[in-house]
Amino acid sequence: MKLIVIFVCLLFILNTHAQQTFIKVIDIGHTGEIAYQIVPFKNNFLVSYAHADSLRKNLYSGILEIDQFANIKKDRRFIDFSNNFNSIVIDSIHNKVFYTGEEHTLTNIPQSYRVYSLDYDTLDSLSLVEVIDSNRIYPIIYQTQAIIHNNQLVLSGSGIDSSNHLMTAYIDPVTLEIDTITHIGKPAYPSISASSMYTDLDGNQVYLSKSSYDTTAIIVVDDKKKIVKSTKYKDSYCYGSYPVGCQLSDGRTIYNRCGKTNSLPEIVFLSDSSYEIVDKFEWRDYLPWQSPFPSQHGRTVYRLIEAKNGDIIGVGSIYWNEAPLPDPHYLNRSPLIFRIDSKGELLWYKALYNISKIEDSVTGYLFGVTELDDGSIMAVGDINNDIAFDSILGRPAQVPDILIVRLTADGCIDGYDCESLLYKVPDVTRLTSWTQDTDVHDEGKLGIYIYPNPATDKLSINIPTIANISTTQMNIEIFNTLGTKVMEQKVSDSQNSIDISSLSTGLHFIKIKYIDRTIVTSKFIKL
Repeated sequence: MKLIVIFVCLLFILNTHAQQTFIKVIDIGHTGEIAYQIVPFKNNFLVSYAHADSLRKNLYSGILEIDQFANIKKDRRFIDFSNNFNSIVIDSIHNKVFYTGEEHTLTNIPQSYRVYSLDYDTLDSLSLVEVIDSNRIYPIIYQTQAIIHNNQLVLSGSGIDSSNHLMTAYIDPVTLEIDTITHIGKPAYPSISASSMYTDLDGNQVYLSKSSYDTTAIIVVDDKKKIVKSTKYKDSYCYGSYPVGCQLSDGRTIYNRCGKTNSLPEIVFLSDSSYEIVDKFEWRDYLPWQSPFPSQHGRTVYRLIEAKNGDIIGVGSIYWNEAPLPDPHYLNRSPLIFRIDSKGELLWYKALYNISKIEDSVTGYLFGVTELDDGSIMAVGDINNDIAFDSILGRPAQVPDILIVRLTADGCIDGYDCESLLYKVPDVTRLTSWTQDTDVHDEGKLGIYIYPNPATDKLSINIPTIANISTTQMNIEIFNTLGTKVMEQKVSDSQNSIDISSLSTGLHFIKIKYIDRTIVTSKFIKL
């Protein structure tokens, strides 16, 4: 009997261990999905993602809450929200979660930043704020990053007219009122775009920016929102490459820039105060000695973080023309994760791949990465896992799915040879039924209309018949600008009228929920 108990316990331990590291591919909407960011949240993680509906008419953005084993706990989606480097910001002081980006329009010309304030426990949206350049300087606005800095929510991105400018908005995290909007651009910084923003050890706000394709500009802004330091480095020209990096705990700054060629980036180490180059990691022309297949290859880096022991972990993509895959496949921008030490020595790197019978290349990326308490690493991105032949286009149609990978600190994954540079991606993991229920909202526009806007006494809501959704399970909720629910009403049928005469004048937000899922978020003005 004791032997049986011991045997069962050993099986349990082995099975538990087998779940510690993994590769998962997740299909949410059966179309195309990309994950951009992973952020620790309570005992879990929040992952930002974007996808299009099956008719390619609507862009959706959202947040997945996942546990340490990539099991999905919550899925929150936002309709007509951008998919361009959205940011999840955790405000631990006020127990708030912000989801930021820009508006999505039919013409794909966004003209404002967007900020969703989310309930800390449920992740339901409480309010939506549009951040518009009051002077209307820029016909196009893209948000690229957001942080909490000096007890303010700070959004930054590109304001575009004839060139790019840094447009930064400072927002009160409690009231969501705009404090200041600043602009950095010509003539000092022609066509500038920031790809990393952080608070340094002195409490200053730092931008890692690209100026005029071949120059990296490090811009330091003090608590008065004034530029106190600016350092420029001439880089090799490489199209579409932006500096990404952070400040290390020893005060040095690291960032990624173009190297000797367009596809061999450098990771540069800068001193803590003068920003002089003190160390540098350069990708070699050929793969390390472990690989017997030196070949044409290149890399792109999208994020760098500091590990708890001072190493640097990076993610991106790799191009490897003659990778040892089943012929005739090759890696065409495949997901890449790597680790270097604090002096710039390569410790390991891994490329992830899949194969298809109808396509000869593998495409994917890793965009976000974080380190767990035990030293293991979790990264997110996408990979073209479901590949089908498009008879209309006459070629394979690649559809990306969300890729989540967890590795040990040494880059190993259970079930794989840790000495290998290549890890095969498993088949796609479908989501549970409660998440698939939300897929019915992805079939084109829902056709829900809210009018008039502005409104005085009555607000009408037209809700057409939606496949597989019963209006008897739908609720209408109205919130003020502080996020307080001021009215709630069950949906009666396709035509609904709400008496809003008792509401205060000004902006209000409206949510239409199906069971416990928000399917539409909109706003109106009460006169």
